[in-house]
Amino acid sequence: MSTQLLDQDGAPLTDAEHGVRVAGLRMVFRDQNRNEVVALQDVDLEVAAGEFCVLLGPSGCGKTTLLRCIAGLETPTDGSITIEGTPAVAEGRVLLEPQRRPVGMVFQSYALWPHLTVAQNVAYPLTTGPRRERPAKSEVRERVAAVLEAMRIPQLADRRIGQLSGGQQQRVALARAVAAGNRVVLFDEPLSNIDAKVREDLRVELKTMQKELGFTAIYVTHDQVEALDLADKVVVLDHGRIVQTGTPGEVYFRPSTRHVADFIGTSNLIAGVTRDVDDDRVSVDSALGMLDAPGDGVPGEPAVVVSRAHDWWIEPTDEAPRPGWEGVLTSLRLLGAYTEYVVSVGATELRIWDRHHRWAEAGMRVRVGTDLDAAWVVRDDG
Repeated sequence: MSTQLLDQDGAPLTDAEHGVRVAGLRMVFRDQNRNEVVALQDVDLEVAAGEFCVLLGPSGCGKTTLLRCIAGLETPTDGSITIEGTPAVAEGRVLLEPQRRPVGMVFQSYALWPHLTVAQNVAYPLTTGPRRERPAKSEVRERVAAVLEAMRIPQLADRRIGQLSGGQQQRVALARAVAAGNRVVLFDEPLSNIDAKVREDLRVELKTMQKELGFTAIYVTHDQVEALDLADKVVVLDHGRIVQTGTPGEVYFRPSTRHVADFIGTSNLIAGVTRDVDDDRVSVDSALGMLDAPGDGVPGEPAVVVSRAHDWWIEPTDEAPRPGWEGVLTSLRLLGAYTEYVVSVGATELRIWDRHHRWAEAGMRVRVGTDLDAAWVVRDDG
């Protein structure tokens, strides 16, 4: 059986000329007290065809609202949305109803029909809507078989949803999303209710299937590990605005703001004032003294030196000294492959991820340090 997927006209899927484009999107609504709430503020986003884009941020940052606007489940106050070159929203005016948009959606709960078989669930979007627009029954069977083969679950076609594992249900939800020929698939935290180990396996499978099938993915999560693992492009939101867009490596190692640095990864954020900028290196006067690291700053303005917890070391004070600081080990936690040490250097609290040291005990004096070349300076955005 061929695994070639077909579009809504029965033609083989090919790369689309455009993915998804969002320009100047604003979303304003009123809460129960009639107070105005701005959910999205001037959001611009471009997702290329075949790209895996992850919208990342804490609860309330606007990521799910943005996804629902693209799907047509929310109507923005202003702005435009273009999907595969077709305008869906222009200046806040809906041009394409949700059911007409070439997108599939995988919900957090998967939203599968428990009384239907796997094959019937996958066929559902092909058997609804105006009768004259539905494909022939033989074509539906053909397309469902092709999609199940592509998802590597043809043997599950006749099973009920209640007989499936979480991973199998995810595959069925994805199969349903692409069965109608959708080349854009939206994911609303689909792995959040799954056990950690299974979730890790499913992330690998999802990314593999996305690349094999070639659809454009826009995925919402608050899980930074999930975002870094899945994404070609990470879009970080804060209070309805996009604050950084980049590859996982760019966002992790070169955060643009204190908020991004604090949200993604475990970092020591050492506040100070920029004293000097020389090319791409910044000297920051901080509670730990003068720190010189790559980054961005303006002399005289507040800055933050971002140093990841895994870039630090810890040792007893009787070791041969190397550049660093002395402090008190206030706590330690064994976290599997590493131990997290919390060390107070004066009023500065540092989190350090290092191998497990049997000599380490809470309350003892220790020496700590880091490679400042691996750190990054950002302006202090509060």
